Amino acid sequence: MERKSIKKEYLKGLSILIITYGIGCWLNINLNNKSDLITFLSIMMGFFMTALSFLFSSPLYEILQNKERKGYPNKWVEIVDKYFIAVTFSMIFILLLLISWKIPEFSIYKFKIKIQEKKIYFGMTCASIYLFSNISWVFFKNLKFPINQN
Repeated sequence: MERKSIKKEYLKGLSILIITYGIGCWLNINLNNKSDLITFLSIMMGFFMTALSFLFSSPLYEILQNKERKGYPNKWVEIVDKYFIAVTFSMIFILLLLISWKIPEFSIYKFKIKIQEKKIYFGMTCASIYLFSNISWVFFKNLKFPINQN
């Protein structure tokens, strides 16, 4: 498993989180219903786990093992790595939704910074959607490979 590729994907997810948090603050977007977010993320993780298990048991698995991918040993490792990142990020998000937490204010130079909980939920939701849509793109792109079934 190539760690550079995983770090790159984590950085993309965190960048989206930061950018969408800023957009959420600018547009004053609040996500209030925690249970809906938890349900959405759980369904997405279950759907992709099912898709991953179908791929593993299909003839496409062998084809993906033999196809090279830049930054990864093969295309199968790319799918598994991206799924792992999306699930890890989503599980952290679900944990943050389940517990009561408050980020204290802090200062950088003379600027007071207060992170708003409901706006960070918007950022985390957008980052999760990006990570899962990234996996979807890889899944659908790989379905174009011809499979010879005898």
